[in-house]
Amino acid sequence: MNEGKWDNKIIKFRKDVEILRPIPIVDSSKVLDHPESMNDITREEFNAKLETIEARMDARVESVSSKIDAFLATQAAVQVERDKAQVERDKRFEMLAERATKAAEGAEEAAKQAATVKSNYWAAVVVQLLAVVAILVGAYYANQANVLGAMQTTMSAFQSGKAEASPPAPAPAPTK
Repeated sequence: MNEGKWDNKIIKFRKDVEILRPIPIVDSSKVLDHPESMNDITREEFNAKLETIEARMDARVESVSSKIDAFLATQAAVQVERDKAQVERDKRFEMLAERATKAAEGAEEAAKQAATVKSNYWAAVVVQLLAVVAILVGAYYANQANVLGAMQTTMSAFQSGKAEASPPAPAPAPTK
């Protein structure tokens, strides 16, 4: 409301209410003259305007179409790369499956060999020898623990007896 000139006009709102309303003052010298009616447009002008609009729209459609084609081309290239990666991954899975099959066959062969009587006999002998060695080692360490425990008990009893023993009474001096 700071720009231009303003005039205050009193407007009657109701019978008993009047409102002071600012109204802009219009400079009539700056108002442009407008003809009362518009000029009629000719058919050629109208057709030329339509052709211009149509040419612009064709250019826009062509631009969007080229962008879509470029997008589809990049997507096709990406899909080709994905397909290559998929083929490589499938090859790796096939190699893993072959390795697993070979390992299963080897395990089956080992199970067949373990099932023979000779291998079972030698396995039983080895287990029994290992059990005897384990028992001997366990007995040695258990004996060591008992011997050390007995030595500690003896030493502590000896030391506590030393501490509690009263010093010997001095011998009476010889008389002459």
